[in-house]
Amino acid sequence: MDLSVVQLGVQHEVGFLTCRSKLAEVLEKVLKAELIRIGWELEKTHELDRLLDTLVERGSDLVPAV
Repeated sequence: MDLSVVQLGVQHEVGFLTCRSKLAEVLEKVLKAELIRIGWELEKTHELDRLLDTLVERGSDLVPAV
Protein backbone atom coordinates (compact mmCIF):
# COMPACT_ATOMS: atom_id res chain seq x y z
CA MET A 1 0.00 0.00 0.00
CA ASP A 2 2.83 2.41 0.83
CA LEU A 3 4.39 1.76 -2.56
CA SER A 4 1.07 2.59 -4.22
CA VAL A 5 1.08 5.93 -2.39
CA VAL A 6 4.55 6.67 -3.77
CA GLN A 7 3.46 5.73 -7.31
CA LEU A 8 0.38 7.95 -7.08
CA GLY A 9 2.48 10.78 -5.72
CA VAL A 10 4.82 10.56 -8.68
CA GLN A 11 1.96 10.36 -11.18
CA HIS A 12 0.28 13.43 -9.68
CA GLU A 13 3.56 15.30 -9.18
CA VAL A 14 3.29 15.52 -5.40
CA GLY A 15 6.27 17.20 -3.79
CA PHE A 16 9.63 15.46 -4.00
CA LEU A 17 10.20 15.46 -0.24
CA THR A 18 6.85 13.77 0.39
CA CYS A 19 7.58 11.05 -2.15
CA ARG A 20 11.11 10.56 -0.85
CA SER A 21 9.88 10.19 2.72
CA LYS A 22 7.24 7.62 1.77
CA LEU A 23 9.74 5.70 -0.37
CA ALA A 24 12.13 5.55 2.60
CA GLU A 25 9.32 4.03 4.68
CA VAL A 26 8.69 1.41 2.00
CA LEU A 27 12.38 0.54 1.78
CA GLU A 28 12.66 0.28 5.56
CA LYS A 29 9.76 -2.18 5.64
CA VAL A 30 11.27 -4.31 2.86
CA LEU A 31 14.67 -4.41 4.55
CA LYS A 32 13.17 -5.32 7.92
CA ALA A 33 10.95 -8.01 6.38
CA GLU A 34 13.98 -9.63 4.75
CA LEU A 35 15.99 -9.41 7.96
CA ILE A 36 13.21 -11.06 9.93
CA ARG A 37 12.96 -13.76 7.26
CA ILE A 38 16.61 -14.64 7.79
CA GLY A 39 16.37 -14.72 11.58
CA TRP A 40 17.02 -11.14 12.71
CA GLU A 41 15.21 -10.07 15.86
CA LEU A 42 13.20 -6.93 15.17
CA GLU A 43 14.65 -3.78 16.66
CA LYS A 44 13.44 -0.21 16.51
CA THR A 45 15.57 1.67 14.00
CA HIS A 46 14.95 3.81 10.95
CA GLU A 47 18.57 3.82 9.78
CA LEU A 48 18.52 2.39 6.25
CA ASP A 49 22.31 2.15 6.06
CA ARG A 50 22.42 0.14 9.27
CA LEU A 51 19.68 -2.21 8.03
CA LEU A 52 21.51 -2.72 4.74
CA ASP A 53 24.78 -3.40 6.55
CA THR A 54 23.02 -6.02 8.65
CA LEU A 55 21.65 -7.66 5.49
CA VAL A 56 25.16 -7.84 4.08
CA GLU A 57 26.59 -9.23 7.33
CA ARG A 58 23.93 -11.94 7.47
CA GLY A 59 24.47 -12.93 3.84
CA SER A 60 20.99 -12.14 2.54
CA ASP A 61 20.41 -13.32 -1.02
CA LEU A 62 18.80 -9.94 -1.75
CA VAL A 63 22.23 -8.35 -1.58
CA PRO A 64 24.38 -9.05 -4.65
CA ALA A 65 27.71 -10.70 -3.94
CA VAL A 66 30.67 -8.37 -4.39
